[in-house]
Amino acid sequence: MRYRSPLGILLICLGMATPAAPQGEILPRHVMVSILVHTELANAWVLSQDHLSPTEADTLLCAHMQRLCDTHQITLASFQQSYAYYGQHPAWMQELYGWVVVELEKLLAQAD
Repeated sequence: MRYRSPLGILLICLGMATPAAPQGEILPRHVMVSILVHTELANAWVLSQDHLSPTEADTLLCAHMQRLCDTHQITLASFQQSYAYYGQHPAWMQELYGWVVVELEKLLAQAD
């Protein structure tokens, strides 16, 4: 089983759609960080499940992504557009993932 990036998961969930230019509001950074943290955790869990087929793994990741969007009251498309938007600004994307790492490190410290 191989790692899937959040954008990769979105493309699978949205049927390989191409990211559109942002038409609505871009999601705030704190929302993006929260979703990315939970997506990385889900990815790690799925990767640890050796018995899952790639199709089962994709199905689980898509379901998790949909629950995250429901929790934040957004659509998969709005997350995809925001991810693509931040991706066009490497410094902003680097900042987002910097915060993701900080949050994941906090969770790891709590687990110890």
